[in-house]
Amino acid sequence: SRLNMIQVANQYFYINEIEKYAASSKKIIEMGQEAKDTVDIARGYQYLGDYYTDRSDSDSAYYNFTQSEKLYAKTDDRENFGRAKLKKAYLIFKVNDLSLCEAIGIEVLKIAHEVKDLTLEYECYNFLSAVLTAENKYEEAIKYNNKALETLKEFKDDPQYFSILTSQTYNSLGSVYMAKEDYKTAASYFKKGLEMDDLINIHPSFYAFVWDNLIFCQEKMGYKNVLEDYKKCLKIRDSMGDISGIITSKVRLANYYLSKKDTVFALKEVREANQKAIEVKNEGVENETLQLLAKADVKNSPEYFKKYVTLTDSTFKRERLQRD
Repeated sequence: SRLNMIQVANQYFYINEIEKYAASSKKIIEMGQEAKDTVDIARGYQYLGDYYTDRSDSDSAYYNFTQSEKLYAKTDDRENFGRAKLKKAYLIFKVNDLSLCEAIGIEVLKIAHEVKDLTLEYECYNFLSAVLTAENKYEEAIKYNNKALETLKEFKDDPQYFSILTSQTYNSLGSVYMAKEDYKTAASYFKKGLEMDDLINIHPSFYAFVWDNLIFCQEKMGYKNVLEDYKKCLKIRDSMGDISGIITSKVRLANYYLSKKDTVFALKEVREANQKAIEVKNEGVENETLQLLAKADVKNSPEYFKKYVTLTDSTFKRERLQRD
């Protein structure tokens, strides 16, 4: 039955059998189409959006979340309509359209209040904090994080879920202070995030994400052992097949080597990061790696700058098309 297939898909997602999750999601769409059930078709597209997000394929994720959002808009399922909209906003955030992201976050927050969905409300607070941090509106970002922490009090009956979300909020708070270049305060929040019960076993990719942020702050504060920690963090991400995390680790390593004037190792790491960014069509990170390549390989910097300008132009044109 369709209900069984939905349960199977969810189980695959939670045990990180991501290819089986994708196959089940496609089956949900097929079965929904046969039954002319708009909600199940929308659910299947939303699940596929999650799959492509996990695979760091932003274009495919955006397409599937858009399909899901359009279908949910035809139903009474306001909760999942809001969730699909918010997931799409995370992808827009990656290409830096911050004003649109803030507007979507506030719109979905209103939906969360309307349907009394505390999980969606929490997700909105977390998302808006990230957007406001990127807009340098640090005090507003901190307010949203504090609202998120208040909301989390309702999840204490589910220790594992509570642990992950609390860690996520501490990471979000740390990110605000990291953006303010207050590395000491940022590090204190990242440490709190890492202290949550059994996080490394419950969600190793997220553990590595928070730890990587902590290492970056420690590097900025002059700690001596950061290189080995960066490598250990990369090892966790490699073992999980966390492509987005691997790219982040390699960019951080490249920056570290550049700070030590070691262009050989810097070039190795940034070339690998650039190649992976191209493979998963992450243009934001590809642009970042092109700028790093220009610093590490000065002789060829005009070539990297030319690629950077071309890529920026094509991203801008596509964003306009998506908005239209």
